[in-house]
Amino acid sequence: RGAWGAAGQQPSTFAAARLYAPTVGFGDQPSLQPQAYGNPQLKPERGEELELGFDASFLNGRITVEYTRFDRKVRDAIVERPLPPSSGFSGSQIVNIGEVDAWGNELGVRVGVVERDNFAWEIDTQLATMGNRIVDLGGVEFIGAGGQAEHRVGFSLADVFMYRIVSAEIDEG
Repeated sequence: RGAWGAAGQQPSTFAAARLYAPTVGFGDQPSLQPQAYGNPQLKPERGEELELGFDASFLNGRITVEYTRFDRKVRDAIVERPLPPSSGFSGSQIVNIGEVDAWGNELGVRVGVVERDNFAWEIDTQLATMGNRIVDLGGVEFIGAGGQAEHRVGFSLADVFMYRIVSAEIDEG
């Protein structure tokens, strides 16, 4: 069996708009405070996926095997980028990145151990793998994803990067 499909994902309703929230300001006067930075260049992401697989049955149906492989390519993937405090806004901005490839495998095996008129015992197991890799960030070296997680070309979305200290000297002073 096989299938090919394409689908998209819209950004959230107000992700492109810069928003301010009403609040009480100095001297109990009405004022506005920054709420969402917005991104007027935001586009929907688009993904295409190819899925191939097979179902097999052995020993008069006592053993069944199902396998599926998928490969997905997402263009203009939607991710969050932390905002610098100097922007006056807290939190993050939703942006599009160039391209993300994803893939995975699913394997299921069912074995009918005992089959009687009024009793059946089956063992069923599933195994699934999944991965993704950023192919293009749209010309940017990396995008912070919060904490130690970053989006970097050649790595998975929101991989964690940490410095490895090879040697150090402790100052006694």
